[in-house]
Amino acid sequence: MSEKIGISNPAIGKNLKTLKEKNMIKRKGGTKGVWVIKSGK
Repeated sequence: MSEKIGISNPAIGKNLKTLKEKNMIKRKGGTKGVWVIKSGK
């Protein structure tokens, strides 16, 4: 993912952490799963 968008792996982790804390995303399916973007409504 980091190569596709041009930022470092730590930056990816930091952004995912922020999105989780703001309850904007959740993990579905564990390690081999996907991130799900929650509705803003």
